[in-house]
Amino acid sequence: MDTTRADLDLIQALVLQRAKQRLTEEGLVEVSGIGPVDINFESKIANCEIHLRNSNNTLPTREAIYTGNETLQIVYRRSNIEPRPATMFASGAKAISFPGRLRGGDACQNVAYRQFGTIALTGNIRLEGVTYQEVALSCQHVMYNSTTSAIESPRFGTCMNLYWAPSVPSQGKWTDVAVATINNSSIHSPRRLRALGLITGVRQPRAGMRVMKYGANSGLTVGRDKGLVWRALDNQNPSALYLVRMVNGGSFVNFSGVGDSGAAVVDADRKLLGIILGGIPSNPIERWYLPVTPEGETPVDRDLSTFTLALF
Repeated sequence: MDTTRADLDLIQALVLQRAKQRLTEEGLVEVSGIGPVDINFESKIANCEIHLRNSNNTLPTREAIYTGNETLQIVYRRSNIEPRPATMFASGAKAISFPGRLRGGDACQNVAYRQFGTIALTGNIRLEGVTYQEVALSCQHVMYNSTTSAIESPRFGTCMNLYWAPSVPSQGKWTDVAVATINNSSIHSPRRLRALGLITGVRQPRAGMRVMKYGANSGLTVGRDKGLVWRALDNQNPSALYLVRMVNGGSFVNFSGVGDSGAAVVDADRKLLGIILGGIPSNPIERWYLPVTPEGETPVDRDLSTFTLALF
């Protein structure tokens, strides 16, 4: 029987599917982390840091990765990531300007604050029971400043205005989120994340889940939800503890870092689990995120610092 073009396409599709399965732990004992990723969408090459452990205890040199809207050839390289001390992950360094429309994973900052973080997502949301349209979601400690509401992103300049941010931490909880209105609705791609595609919904996280994020500084990373932890988050009140979720990226990889505050944390189904918050400077493999609670559900713990969210 002659091999037709359809046969070749089917074989190629099966090979690609197998590659996707490998990256999502099919046949792997452990995936301890991916990141940072430097993607060239023209060449379809992604240079990154990855640590895989399979039955042969070896690392592949090349692999295909499906990011949700792009199929890339990923090139593995191993190098040490220097931990940078921080408590809250807003950065004073220069933000990177990504091509295309504004979306989750892009940098944002209050123009007076000048310490950039990451946009979790853009679009229409219902946050804490209030509906917001054509907005960007990120951390309060990234977007809020008492002197101005202007928010900028490197590619589009001052393109947002702070609409809502909660007060300072109180009553043992901190909803460290903020909403900014996008001035021009045509500049953003609703619910899309850099390198991860479309957010498909909202889900409460649980311990042991494989989680992913794309941050404006450290790019695409993978880790494990390690459950609930009490941690000091507020620099003004270092003795106050808040209940958040911990992510461990493995022995060699940081799940997030300075400049990633606000980045969306998603699971393998691209369900939104929460947003990046901070970490312990002396323990670079321990990072925290603020979990989300879908509307109508009860948080896993009544003391949890969380926020309710619906996408539409």
